[in-house]
Amino acid sequence: MRRISLYKLRQKIKLKYCPRVKGLSVRGINSLVAHDIGSAIRSLVRMRARTSYDLDQDEKWKVWNVMLVTEVRVDENDESMFNWILKRAQERYEDWKYQCHKAYLKEGPSGMPSDFIGREDQWEFLCEHFESDVFKKLTLANKRNRGEKTIHHHMGSSPIIYTMEEL
Repeated sequence: MRRISLYKLRQKIKLKYCPRVKGLSVRGINSLVAHDIGSAIRSLVRMRARTSYDLDQDEKWKVWNVMLVTEVRVDENDESMFNWILKRAQERYEDWKYQCHKAYLKEGPSGMPSDFIGREDQWEFLCEHFESDVFKKLTLANKRNRGEKTIHHHMGSSPIIYTMEEL
């Protein structure tokens, strides 16, 4: 597993969940932790679930255990921190699956990403999933729904009501 981001800091950082910002209390560390969670997802978690919510509990614990041994200190009893890490893990799983789908659309089953070297059975599972009628129906419905949006929010962190008033 790649470990470049947090090792550059050369010290253990204590992570605490901050309810006010609904994230980590250490400024600027969110993306580094999210990167490490993404690395754990890609290297340890099996791509066998249709969605991140269908992951086995064992798969979720793999990510949590990685976070306990990295260059950050996490309180093992902090439930809100545990939930925050699981939420980031779910996002990274969905991102990874999206990247796999893009590779599949571009090159078909022969376009297996390098993440699956040695895990070809998981790529085959994904290809079957991408070819299933259920997945195609869901993809088509989501595409249609995105096309019907009347307000496209691309203005960063400013509330949409302020953006609408400016226009």
